[in-house]
Amino acid sequence: GNMRFLCYGEIADMDDEETFLGKIRATPGCTVTDVYSFRNSRNLKDRFGEYTALKDLYREPGYADAPCAMIFTSGSTGKPKGVIHSSRTLLKASEKQVVCQHVTEQDRNLLIVPLFHIMGLVVCLLPCALTGAMLYIPANIRTATLIRVMQEEKCTLLHSVPTMFIAELDHPMFSMFDVSCLRTGIMAGSLCPVELMKRVSEKMFMTITSVYGLP
Repeated sequence: GNMRFLCYGEIADMDDEETFLGKIRATPGCTVTDVYSFRNSRNLKDRFGEYTALKDLYREPGYADAPCAMIFTSGSTGKPKGVIHSSRTLLKASEKQVVCQHVTEQDRNLLIVPLFHIMGLVVCLLPCALTGAMLYIPANIRTATLIRVMQEEKCTLLHSVPTMFIAELDHPMFSMFDVSCLRTGIMAGSLCPVELMKRVSEKMFMTITSVYGLP
């Protein structure tokens, strides 16, 4: 990918950071020169003092249509593609989510999809930034944790993939929690069976929009 900088966080299969980084650098054609960790063990607040020293280094004007981020497609065609987005396209897409889901500052969004994915960025993070809605990031994405946070934080928005909705509905503790606070959400990433859509509507009290593989 001709990348110079690598940012990494918590990775389940990482034994230790040095081994992980060693494998990356040993990959033929690797162009990474600098790495930055934002794992849980790093306190980013310790770096706040650096911003004052750097503030005069970035004075170039920004353009709304300049490349801003590259997000890979799901690979449903067998060939995942890196799609270049500008800040304008990201914000416009997020604005559509706000309008379609009637998101307001009263909403509470439970983030259970990656922020490097279009769903995490455009459906979860940016709509909250545009409206002032709360975004809750759980300590982990274990099913029991997610169900508990839904109830405790009275989450109103939940966006994910079919397998995650199935895991939540089938969890033995699901009936022990009150998730009637949920209002609406998007199910994407793969085909949503009709029966799953009915279960989500009846058991999670949500209006769900499927944006991929609609039967």
